[in-house]
Amino acid sequence: MALGAGKILTPAKQIWLRIHLAGLAAWRMVKSSASLAQMNRVLVTGGAGFIGSHLVEALLRSGSSVWVLDNLSSGSFKNIEALQNLAQELALLKNLEFHFIEGSIQDPRSWEEIPNVESVFHLAAQTSVTQSVRDTDLDFASNISFIPHLTKYILRAGVRRLINCNTAGAFYGVAETLPTPEDDPFHPLAPYGATKAMAEIYLGAWTRALRSDLKISGDSQAKNYFSWASLRLANVYGPGQLAHGEAGIVPIFFDKIINHQPITIFGDGGKTRDYVFVADVIEAFLATWKGLNHQALDLPFNVGTGVETRDLDVYREMKSALESMGLNNFKLNPEPEFSKVRPGEVLRSCVDSHRIGSMIGWKARMKFSDGIRRTLDLMVEALQLNEAQLKVDGAQLNDLRFNGERFNDERFKNARFNNGQHPYTESPNP
Repeated sequence: MALGAGKILTPAKQIWLRIHLAGLAAWRMVKSSASLAQMNRVLVTGGAGFIGSHLVEALLRSGSSVWVLDNLSSGSFKNIEALQNLAQELALLKNLEFHFIEGSIQDPRSWEEIPNVESVFHLAAQTSVTQSVRDTDLDFASNISFIPHLTKYILRAGVRRLINCNTAGAFYGVAETLPTPEDDPFHPLAPYGATKAMAEIYLGAWTRALRSDLKISGDSQAKNYFSWASLRLANVYGPGQLAHGEAGIVPIFFDKIINHQPITIFGDGGKTRDYVFVADVIEAFLATWKGLNHQALDLPFNVGTGVETRDLDVYREMKSALESMGLNNFKLNPEPEFSKVRPGEVLRSCVDSHRIGSMIGWKARMKFSDGIRRTLDLMVEALQLNEAQLKVDGAQLNDLRFNGERFNDERFKNARFNNGQHPYTESPNP
């Protein structure tokens, strides 16, 4: 199936979408950062996923040409289609490119298909704690085995900046300090946290070794300059997140509420996480990217709010917001059910993000209550759109079943990419 101006390369099972589009600034970081557009050829691995697709959107709006490498094991091709639709709607201020390559980061042939880019955002990963316990081979292959392909590509393509996406909660495990700073010892409780830690450590060691051999330089003005940063993300939530995986507690709860199903909380409800809104996370990526253009960082950075939120409080916050919208689906299941904690899960998680604040100037700005409300507004809007489009006679909003893929598609097409405006953060200044 061909999409617009793209074509399918069936021998490699790759889909390329080439689009001419405008670098319109719709993000708070992008609106005053003309320098971002100068770094205009970037690769995003995992760009079809929740965070990755938001990042690709922001990069396109900044004026950058973007290549996405994703095997669609957890990401959605509908995100790619939505990005294509966005691109087609943008004014032609500049000729830029958007390419999607369906392939695995573990396959060297995938890397051979990518042209030279200036920057790499690495988000592709196996991200499930429970899956990492059940299938250690898959976890290791997804989060470790690809590294030689990445480092070879960096040298071949002359990549200057690499931003690695890491996890905070699974990385630190049972933290000695809360909120947890970057230099706190890490104690992963599951293979997932261990493999993500290993990748970050390897990246640092590889960089130091090649600097000592003068193959790369830490001088941002040098031709062979290379530097990296690793963003250890707290629990990211926001529009477009699907109801699968341990991290997607908001869409998981929403799915259950819409379908009048009981919500299960693992533990006694006291397990805490540091919830950070996806728009804030994208700003952290962009700010770090810009920072690497001026100086070598070679450091990990926590990205979170520094605030612990209990599972039970997430449910209550969502219940309150949905009831205020007139969604009364709580008669059958007014309170959640409780089950034993799953193996490898951390009971308390919260990060200290002062380093990225002092060195790069980033700080989370979205309060959890406001972020939840904005996210649920769009989820309910997506259901309303489905109701109208399906033309179900007499169907009530609370009788519609929530489908993650359908919601994701509709939200992207009708809410997130709405006339070039970002629907869940402030409108940019002119």
